[in-house]
Amino acid sequence: MATAWPRLRILTLGILVGWGARHPPRATIRGLIPLVEHCPDISDIGYRMRADVTGWGTSRTVDRPLAGDGVMARHPIRLNVGDSRIHNAIKVASFLSDISPQVLSIHSLWNCTIHILLDDDDEEDEVEAEEMLRKWDLVAHYVPHFGMVRMQERIFALTQVTSLPVH
Repeated sequence: MATAWPRLRILTLGILVGWGARHPPRATIRGLIPLVEHCPDISDIGYRMRADVTGWGTSRTVDRPLAGDGVMARHPIRLNVGDSRIHNAIKVASFLSDISPQVLSIHSLWNCTIHILLDDDDEEDEVEAEEMLRKWDLVAHYVPHFGMVRMQERIFALTQVTSLPVH
């Protein structure tokens, strides 16, 4: 899809409805990589995904040390994750800061879900919604900080390459 629409600026897929655990998304967080790579003008991504990053880091090599495979957005991005479930906020924030060090905002349906669930008697769903909201809020908090460090590292790496002596 990303290669077919290289001028894509806004993408919204299934984020406005709470699909719930009965209908888990097939898309993964790594699916953001081709969007960022092949759609250089993308600025808004609404994408319901499996944000599971378990096992990442074990296959990295010197040639591909980054979670985003070295792909980086050219512009700041606004991200809406709908009711995407998340397990590890730090790893997700690390991944997002790698592909887009300048994430402007991260929104989810979890804060809306909590308000809806307050009217229900299902305490288990309410606890899950609060946990998902807390984790996505952590991601939103960490991404700008991780992104700043990544940009500093990339700038430093560029200055080291350009200042190497020529033999």
